[in-house]
Amino acid sequence: MSSNPHVEIISRLPADVHSVKVEDSGGKTRWRPVHKLLRSDTILMTKEGRPFMMKGSPGRRSHKPRKYDKPKKGQRKKTESPNPHIPEDLEVVAGQRANFIEKDPLSQVIRESPDSTDVLQEIMSGLAEEAASIAYDRLREEQKGRPTSVISTRRIQALKALGETWLKRTEQLDERDIDLGGPAFQNLWRFLMSTFRTAMVQSNLSSESIQHVMTNLGQQVDDDLWVTNAQKAMRGNMFSVSSQSR
Repeated sequence: MSSNPHVEIISRLPADVHSVKVEDSGGKTRWRPVHKLLRSDTILMTKEGRPFMMKGSPGRRSHKPRKYDKPKKGQRKKTESPNPHIPEDLEVVAGQRANFIEKDPLSQVIRESPDSTDVLQEIMSGLAEEAASIAYDRLREEQKGRPTSVISTRRIQALKALGETWLKRTEQLDERDIDLGGPAFQNLWRFLMSTFRTAMVQSNLSSESIQHVMTNLGQQVDDDLWVTNAQKAMRGNMFSVSSQSR
């Protein structure tokens, strides 16, 4: 294990970055040279998830006025660019973002099984993580003696969203075993019927017998009583189903 907890972030920094903005163990914000980062430092990030970086040589900008060559007649006066820093490679950033989204658990479950109850489970996990993160931010602000009303409001909203999602999740679990009209059960039913027909063919039943059995089965399944019994069976109430079928 590396002794530097910031090794992953440092490995992605451009070669000309000299310092990054950190919050030290005392809660003070400062610029720290990359090679002098401490384990107790927290690297501060922009809204885009990138560290604040200082490129080029360190030190304060000189306050002495610059001397410019007098422009020749017909020429404009040359001035320095207000932002001499070289921008990051946008393609690299876009690739990193796409890779992060590709591996995100919520994105994966929505792509692979959008009808699954796991979608709400992942949403709940994400909301819980955000609520915990906000609670941590509020604690830090309280320790610094700063007002926390705005942060508290954000956490209340996150908890409210989490509670509403939890209620939806419980409803989904209650209805999951009786949704006979859902796409998952319909796909399972077609598979079972195909397997059943194949078994009759392999048992050397005649075509007429197979057709007769399938017709009889279809009539029973179309009966509302069969749907009621199937729902009871899925809940584990097999005794009442057996009694009514006699």
